[in-house]
Amino acid sequence: MIYLLILLSSVWGTGLPHGANEPQEVSGILGESVTLPLQLPKEMKVRVVFWSSANNLIAIRKAREALEVADDRFAGRLSAPAGNFSLQILNLTQQDGGPYAARVSGGLDPITQKYNLRVLKRVPTPDVESSCTETVNGGYNATLYCSVKEREEGVSYTWSTGLLTTPVTEGPTLHLSMTSEDSDLSYTCTAGNRASTSSVVILPWRLCTGRSQRSDEPQEVSGILGESVTLPLQLPKEMKVRVVFWSSANNLIAIRKAREALEVADDRFAGRLSAPAGNFSLQILNLTEQDGGPYAARVSGGLDPITQKYNLRVLRRLPIPDVKANCTETMNGGCNATLHCSVKDGGEGVIYTWSTGLLTMPVTEGPILHLSMTSEDSNLSYTCTAENRASVSSVAVSPWRLCEKRTSP
Repeated sequence: MIYLLILLSSVWGTGLPHGANEPQEVSGILGESVTLPLQLPKEMKVRVVFWSSANNLIAIRKAREALEVADDRFAGRLSAPAGNFSLQILNLTQQDGGPYAARVSGGLDPITQKYNLRVLKRVPTPDVESSCTETVNGGYNATLYCSVKEREEGVSYTWSTGLLTTPVTEGPTLHLSMTSEDSDLSYTCTAGNRASTSSVVILPWRLCTGRSQRSDEPQEVSGILGESVTLPLQLPKEMKVRVVFWSSANNLIAIRKAREALEVADDRFAGRLSAPAGNFSLQILNLTEQDGGPYAARVSGGLDPITQKYNLRVLRRLPIPDVKANCTETMNGGCNATLHCSVKDGGEGVIYTWSTGLLTMPVTEGPILHLSMTSEDSNLSYTCTAENRASVSSVAVSPWRLCEKRTSP
């Protein structure tokens, strides 16, 4: 024990010869898990890693030994992913947010990597409010405002049209001028924070005319494998619902009657369906890849039944991106660098952006970043963010230090 205290004193009191001074920003979702990625030189033989939170030791990982939890707050909530020395925190709480550090011994000089963990709430399905003014030609000028409940800082909004994912405008507000030819034109509002995204499809013309948001085009909904997703049922406020029939690929899976509990009608979904309090939406738990596909809600309660269609995509949560550098030394002692960002098994539909420092606005879109650096840029960091329809993941790197490692003898 005395030896350990002396060693820890030495570990936390040493400088940062190899790590970046700026902590890596990591975001996790409340109640779910997050990984603090420990990126080390391939040739480094690790003896021991000390993990700390706000300068308090929380875990010790020795080579070829199991992770040892040193803080009761994290009892049963820490694990070490197979094959590396990263740290995974389970069942995240708000109190888990804050600074973390990994101190690695195994070379001539210890290596320290710092992190700043943000614990965010999963972004719920957005709600859209409309303000419409009829024009002289029978059309409408519409202003649509997109928002999520429990409005928190750091939530960004984009609007896209039809099946396009490229935004037509950024921000929660969309202004439109429509004619009757636009009656079936749909728009998608996507709300996202650093850890999750959520979207809703609406038909502005039908919002303005007060008609049901029924459409032959299904609403695109994305969920994460092994987690939960909600199929949002949006109904006129004045509608008195008698019963809702939920189907998957034309097979009845659930029945929800007014003032009664949800009745599951398909054994595949036994124990995995629930009805969120206060509405008739459907929540699917513990998503499997087989859950993906078409869904529909048939609602009885008015003169005409209402049908809402959905297309559910089940995606894997994006892992921490990996960054590879191709560096060429210049005549003045600087470096031309090409950084390539990628995620393992990311699949189609992954979007990459690069930002610098603490700025969240991208400096470039796409997985590749080209840089020309001098020694004055040695402390500059860049963040690669990978995003699909269901999750967001990012990693911060120091390009100068990446190039130093590649060019050092």
